Amino acid sequence: LSFPYKHILVTGAAFGIGKDLSERFVKAGIKVTAVGSPRRRDRLDEFLSIDGTSKAGRVAFDLANTGKISQFVANTSPDIDCLLPNAGVQGTYGFSKPDSVGLAAFNSKINVNLMSFVRLKHCFLTIPISRISRTRSHLAIIHEVTMPAYSASKTPLNAFTLCLRV
Repeated sequence: LSFPYKHILVTGAAFGIGKDLSERFVKAGIKVTAVGSPRRRDRLDEFLSIDGTSKAGRVAFDLANTGKISQFVANTSPDIDCLLPNAGVQGTYGFSKPDSVGLAAFNSKINVNLMSFVRLKHCFLTIPISRISRTRSHLAIIHEVTMPAYSASKTPLNAFTLCLRV
């Protein structure tokens, strides 16, 4: 795994692709600050116990709380040189039954999946634009009819990260 960065902040690092990438980065000698939901603190602790503290750190932070992202960034390590937005909240909706669609939950998914990274990047403006790595959900390209909030948030996130790299 060839990667030019020394310290990566990975969101969505408590589970799935984010967890796997974080572990691979640490094994490659790259320092990782793993960010995950406070609900998944046990998984973040497990990551830390497996990989140790010399190359791994963890922060339990709820990205849905976008109003506190600037405070979160102020408390992170100043040597972070790469952001990897990987957080994602999924859920199914049946818009053919409007009464079953909770717009607050729908908006919350958009907030976490897209707006939290926009806010995070804004707070990390000192990190050069070329230092954003990304994972991309196939649902950003091929949309899933039962997961419109996830697809609708991952498509602009894909565009946003591509625009920042130009």
